[in-house]
Amino acid sequence: MPALAIIPQIRTPITIKPKIKHKQKQKPKSFSLSTTPITQASFSDPFVLQLAETLEDSLSPSVSLQRLRDSSSESLLSTSWPSRKDEPFRFTDTSFIRLSQIIPITKPPQFDYLPSINGDTLLPNIVIADGFVLNSMSRLSTLPDGVYVGSLLSDSSDRIAERVLEFVGDFEWGDLFWSINGIGAHDMTVVYVPAGVKVENPIHFKYVSVEGGEKGSKKLPVSNPRVFVVVEEGGEVGIIEEFVSKEGNDDRYYWANPVLEVVIGKGAKVRHSYVQSQSLNSAHIKWTAVRQEAASTYELVEVSTGGKLSRHNLHVQQLGPDTATELSTFHLSVGDQTQDLHSRLILDHPRGRSQQLHKCIVAHSQGQAVFDGNVKVNRYAQQTDAGQLTRSLLLEPRATVNVKPNLQIIADDVKCSHGAAISDLEETQLFYFQARGIDLETARKALVFSFGAESFHSSRCPFYKTTIRYKETHFLLISCNSSTSKTSSSTKPSQNLSESPNPKNPSSSDHLKPLSATTLTTKDHQAQLLSKPKSTRVNPTRPKRSVLSLQRLKRSLYPYNPQIKELKLFAKKLNDCGSGENEFVSLLETFPYPPTKENALLILNSLRAWQKTSFLQLGQDP
Repeated sequence: MPALAIIPQIRTPITIKPKIKHKQKQKPKSFSLSTTPITQASFSDPFVLQLAETLEDSLSPSVSLQRLRDSSSESLLSTSWPSRKDEPFRFTDTSFIRLSQIIPITKPPQFDYLPSINGDTLLPNIVIADGFVLNSMSRLSTLPDGVYVGSLLSDSSDRIAERVLEFVGDFEWGDLFWSINGIGAHDMTVVYVPAGVKVENPIHFKYVSVEGGEKGSKKLPVSNPRVFVVVEEGGEVGIIEEFVSKEGNDDRYYWANPVLEVVIGKGAKVRHSYVQSQSLNSAHIKWTAVRQEAASTYELVEVSTGGKLSRHNLHVQQLGPDTATELSTFHLSVGDQTQDLHSRLILDHPRGRSQQLHKCIVAHSQGQAVFDGNVKVNRYAQQTDAGQLTRSLLLEPRATVNVKPNLQIIADDVKCSHGAAISDLEETQLFYFQARGIDLETARKALVFSFGAESFHSSRCPFYKTTIRYKETHFLLISCNSSTSKTSSSTKPSQNLSESPNPKNPSSSDHLKPLSATTLTTKDHQAQLLSKPKSTRVNPTRPKRSVLSLQRLKRSLYPYNPQIKELKLFAKKLNDCGSGENEFVSLLETFPYPPTKENALLILNSLRAWQKTSFLQLGQDP
């Protein structure tokens, strides 16, 4: 019997003007794939389509990146611009980008800008300006044999290109911004480490944003740098990503939309440091996708302090047993900023281990921090050890933080834990400093600095410990000064930032003076030792927790009445008397207040044993 040929019938859609009647429901029509045309406009957001077309027109054709661009274009056809109604963006407002005039950057920066963005000369480094690799500013001569760092389109060998293209375009967890990068990336920077090769010094990627809109302008230049890291079996490498603005562009408007993909082979190790300190008027939305094979290790240390809108989408998937993942992140908001971290960790195999520590400080009344951490332990991930902890510090009355830790466990033989805490500085800790003669402002600085420094203290990279930590110390102490601005009326600093011509905006040298050089205040230290405030239990879930703390800090240093203060000082004089009873009795005759029972007990508790005996005997005499 001959096979039947089925020819689908495609009907021309007829535009019918809808008739809407009040309180009348229409019968739903049947849906047929063969008769209903599927158009792009029925699924897509017009703004997203226009943005995708603009990015496509700004690119030159590339055979190597065609698969990535095709998959990204297909994804954008069914994706709308995120809003606050979408669950992943419920606390993140992206209207700042949508309401701007987005302009793709089509060429590298001019030569006049190059001397101000030269890379670090101590480490293997590569400079990427506005998404374009600057070979003249990069230094890669010290890499071991077989290690390749460079462009996928220009100098990479066919073997490396084929290896990288095996993974390009098959990531299924990306969102709108992942697809925008895929369709707008001019090139792809590749890091390839062969099997068994260990790169001693970390490779420093310096991303510099040169183009930017002026203040008050709606122009928003966008760059889409993309980096792909492949570490074969037994290899080891360190990656440092540093995002900065060109000198003098600290107030420019631009949008950085980078993507980093990491593939870690069996038994390999990647140490990743990510530092973001871009303009406070910029948008920075980054994607990091990591795939770990069996017995591999991935370590991340992240510090994010810049950007008006900063969001990091972190996705880590363990694809083999005995895999280790360590994530340590720190976010700081010192202005009208939104610092957002969305992390997803998927464990699918036995004996996996993961530890995540996230800390954030909000030191501005309009600042906001968001943490959405998802750890999923699937059925076959037995004997897994997973931990997640997030701690947030609010230093201003209207500072906001939204925390959503999520631990999904399907396996039954696991050791998992997670926790979250949001608070202001503890008064008991502040009192601990004051009881040892340290003024209030210095105590707050020390506590805020130690809170943030804990998250990036574990970095083993020498460059990170010197250069980058210097920058983050600067931002941490700025947040300290912001937190003490409202309490400076009750406790004045002694050494000081008042020497700066502008106390509200002190210089870096003033910020980075060591805490040990701070002198004590000239106030009465006896009063400081007795200035412990009354303990008041405050529900941490109540709004404006910081307001209550500031009100308690504004109390006087000596909460007792003058009579009790004078009696305590008189008891101290009695206690300082020698062993002579006559001297003790003569001094006791100058009792400042009537010898009531309450006053006598207050004095008695501060005396020595023989003084108590004499005091009681004198009290029994008529």
